[in-house]
Amino acid sequence: MDDLQANAIIEEACRAGFGQVYARGHRWVNESLRLALLNYPETTAPGGRVAGALAWYVLGDVLDCNRAPRAAIGAYSRSIALVPTHASAWREKGVCELEIGRPESGVESLRRALSLDPEDAVAHTEHEAALSGATGPRYTTGDRLWNATEALAVDEPRRAASILARPKSVQEHLWRTSALSMAGCHPDWEREWATIAADAESRVVLDSSFWFYLPESHWRSRSFWHLLGSISERLGLERSPFGFDLCPVRRDPLSEESPADVCAAVTATLQ
Repeated sequence: MDDLQANAIIEEACRAGFGQVYARGHRWVNESLRLALLNYPETTAPGGRVAGALAWYVLGDVLDCNRAPRAAIGAYSRSIALVPTHASAWREKGVCELEIGRPESGVESLRRALSLDPEDAVAHTEHEAALSGATGPRYTTGDRLWNATEALAVDEPRRAASILARPKSVQEHLWRTSALSMAGCHPDWEREWATIAADAESRVVLDSSFWFYLPESHWRSRSFWHLLGSISERLGLERSPFGFDLCPVRRDPLSEESPADVCAAVTATLQ
């Protein structure tokens, strides 16, 4: 990727903002935005440091909202390195640090955020809660799903699949299917789906993070949507405010429609 290509992608991310970048899905975020940021000439591009800082911040928000706070901390840190006065990046970095059990660095990051923007109500609330011990970490080292999504976030699907070897729940089977598909192990992900389908008692929850990481091979696979349709009575589709550009019929699979209707409509377009 040359400087002109990187600059165009960074400008697009800054213009589009969190919602539209999120809607592009993991593949675009990883293969286009992250690569552009790593090749971006911050020191020579017009307004390069500010644009780079904003794009890293947007990437951090996307990662944080998709079960990857550790990866998000790295993105926020890159934003701060370019613009040390970026108060929002300090705030979000602090929140993520608290979420993964780093209270000292989390409190310090929030303190820095408040020193730059004393009116930041979110930073005040999070800072006070952290000092009082009112909130604990959201993720723990033994959380297999969290560790797997952190691996997916940095494009290490084989490591994610390994973390979820011998799945202990339907949800772990579900996330292992995405990891195996991203790694190109198609017979394996099909076997995982067969296991999910055979478990007639368990509810299957597809949240917005599942859709974000879902490989394009799934989006465009008739067998995938057919499988979803076959277990539609057990599906829980958590609402999302975003559409998904990868969807074959440009519809939001987390809309008001029933799971069965969504699966049938998408399957029909792939026949």
